[in-house]
Amino acid sequence: MTAPVIADGTLDATGWEITSEESDTATKDAFGVVKFELSMWTKKYEKENGLAFANRTRIKPSLTDLPFGLGEGRVADFMKSRAVDRLTSELQKREVRDATVEGRARTETETGEGIDLRRIEAVYESRDDRAVGVKGWIGVRHTDDAFLTVGGVRPPSDDDGRAKDVLDLIRSAE
Repeated sequence: MTAPVIADGTLDATGWEITSEESDTATKDAFGVVKFELSMWTKKYEKENGLAFANRTRIKPSLTDLPFGLGEGRVADFMKSRAVDRLTSELQKREVRDATVEGRARTETETGEGIDLRRIEAVYESRDDRAVGVKGWIGVRHTDDAFLTVGGVRPPSDDDGRAKDVLDLIRSAE
């Protein structure tokens, strides 16, 4: 298994460049009922003061093998929360501060699959020591065997084109 693939056409059109690729495994207690084994594959992208990532996380037990009383919705919410925590942690490593997650929305992939979105805002110090506000999205969707999480932040622009290019990454991930 690999990190989600962002179509070359989307990367060319938006200017995002892959800066790293990694894989990891972890065990997480959830709800005091089950331990999940997480297998994660991630690609990181950057452009003009922007940061984005695409992650595929496979969980064991799968959603079809959950213990009685633990619904898919709760596990999906747990995975979305992990996605937000992961992006926030990555932002903090890059000296981005005051990250807040506000607002929810939905969008679709290019093939019509639903994606849950969270809006994220933060502030970082630019190279010339200016406080720069960044905004972006985190999108999470479940496939047959994994959760795909794609998100990123960029300084906002008047025409909202910068927020759109993060959404383009989210919508095109496979």
